[in-house]
Amino acid sequence: MAVIPSGFLVPSKTKGALTVFDLNTKESMQTAYQLTSGDDSDWFYHRALWLDMDGDGKEDLVTCRAKKPIFGQQKGELLWFKQPDTATPWSQKWEKTILYKSLADTFLISVQIKSGHKTVQAIITAGYFSKSLVIWWRTDESKPWTSDNLEKRIIDSGVGNTFDVIHADLNGDGVAELLVTYNRPSNGTVFVYETSGDFRMDTVKKHMIMSGLTPAKRGTGKGAPGGIQLTWPDLRKTKGRPDIILSGDDDGKIYLLRANDSTSWKYTATALLDASPGTVGAMAVGDINNDYYPEIIVPLYNDNKITILSYNPLSHQQNSQTNIKPDSFGRF
Repeated sequence: MAVIPSGFLVPSKTKGALTVFDLNTKESMQTAYQLTSGDDSDWFYHRALWLDMDGDGKEDLVTCRAKKPIFGQQKGELLWFKQPDTATPWSQKWEKTILYKSLADTFLISVQIKSGHKTVQAIITAGYFSKSLVIWWRTDESKPWTSDNLEKRIIDSGVGNTFDVIHADLNGDGVAELLVTYNRPSNGTVFVYETSGDFRMDTVKKHMIMSGLTPAKRGTGKGAPGGIQLTWPDLRKTKGRPDIILSGDDDGKIYLLRANDSTSWKYTATALLDASPGTVGAMAVGDINNDYYPEIIVPLYNDNKITILSYNPLSHQQNSQTNIKPDSFGRF
C-alpha cells in the first residue's frame, strides 16, 4: 500500500487528505481509498508513516497536519489513524487519536532509540510553522500511543522553519545523528545534531554544516533549503561518511555536500544543478538502472521537467569533480 498526503498552504489547496492506493492489485488503475473526511479534510498533510501504534500487529497511519489561514494563527497536530481489524480495512472508517496539538505540523520520521538493553520506538517531528525539532516517545512502551502516554523533548527551536530531518549515522561511528534543514526567506541552514545515542535524554551537540541559502526570487512563502537525502558514490562501498544531497528548494539548485575529512563536521558544497530562478521539488535518490551508481531524480517545478543526475563515472557530459551529469529526462 502507498499513502499520498495532500493539501498545501496556498489558497484553494488548504483542504487535504490521506489517500491510500493498493499497489498489489493487478488492475491497470489502482483504486484510491481516502481515509480522511469531514473535519479531517480541513487540514493539509505532508507526510505519513506506516507504524503499529497500539501493538495489535497492524500498521496504522501516523502523521502531522497543519492549518494556515490567511489571517490568524496557524495550527498543527500530531495524530494517528487506526487500521480497522477487518479483511477490508480500506472501506472502513479509520478512527483517529490526537496525540498533541501544536509543535508538530508537517514532517516526521520514525526512529529506534537504544536505551540500555532495549530499543525504544520514537517519533521525531520537524515543525515548519512552529519552528521546532521535537522527539516524542511513550511513557509506558507496553501501552498504545495516546495523549496520556506521551513524552516529548524539544531538541531545538527558533532556528527557522524546520523542513526535513534524517536520523542516520553520518560519521561512521555507529551512533545515529540528526541531519536537519531549516527553510528561511534568507540565510537558510543545514545542521547536524549529535548525542551519545539517545536524543530523549543525552546532551545534544549542534553543528552548522551549511548556511547562506536564499531564494532566487523574493516573495511570500519563498524559502531555502528544502529536502535532504543520503547516498554513496558507489553503492558497493558504503563505509565512512555518506554524501548529502540537498535541495535548495526556492534557490533553484541541487547541492552535493561532501565531508572534508573523517573527524570534523566540515563539508564542501558543490552545486550539481542550477534551475534558478525556478524551484526544485522533492528529490528521489536511488540506483534506478542496477549499475551500483545512484541517480538523483529532480523535479523542476517551474520548467515542468524532470532531470536525472547520475554518479556513474562513464556517463557522458560528466562533471570532472563529482562524476554527476545533468540529463533532461522529460515532461509531466
